[in-house]
Amino acid sequence: MKFGVQRRGIYLAPLRGLDRMWIFSQLEAPEIRDNLGVEEGDQLGLRMEHSLGKIVLGTIRRVVNRQRIGFVAMRHPAGDQDFWDFSYAIPDARHRDAFSAMHSIDAIVHYMLDHLGVPAVGGLTREDNLPAQVVARRIGYRIIDTRDYGDGIRWSVFRFGREEWARRVARLERGEASHPSGLGRVFHVLPEAPFDPVVTPELLAEHGGDG
Repeated sequence: MKFGVQRRGIYLAPLRGLDRMWIFSQLEAPEIRDNLGVEEGDQLGLRMEHSLGKIVLGTIRRVVNRQRIGFVAMRHPAGDQDFWDFSYAIPDARHRDAFSAMHSIDAIVHYMLDHLGVPAVGGLTREDNLPAQVVARRIGYRIIDTRDYGDGIRWSVFRFGREEWARRVARLERGEASHPSGLGRVFHVLPEAPFDPVVTPELLAEHGGDG
């Protein structure tokens, strides 16, 4: 990421300091590798792809305390896929909730579709990963395929194009109007380092107890 994007109480930020090392260290955890479909030993190749600009990375942080709770990744289309492949991880179960996941996904889709101008995003989600399946459906991703790579695990293939995104943004705008964040908009761009988020009274009231 070249700049940050804030969506209510969550914001995505470009990598700084040891963020890149931290993200790739998370891929050593079997649970994260399994849910992202990453094989052991893939880290070197993923690092190279990131260096070549084929993977967009950002950290997920909470607005009220700027705490890093996870990361998002968008991988360049490959094979028969016509979309940038989305992944995210929030390693600590204490920080996992549907809104953090949805805000993170909405923010990176806004970055990719509205700012980078890619035509579509998508991803593969394990069918037995029910929380991820629920989040994808609530946002409006549609299943275009299911796949089994021979290991007994079935994956749902989700895709999200510009038409779906237009409907999603309209829904978010209605939500912002009925439950204002104090930002005055659905997404707030954080253009320059240190990419500090905007903390409003409304967001403090919503998330002031986050630790």
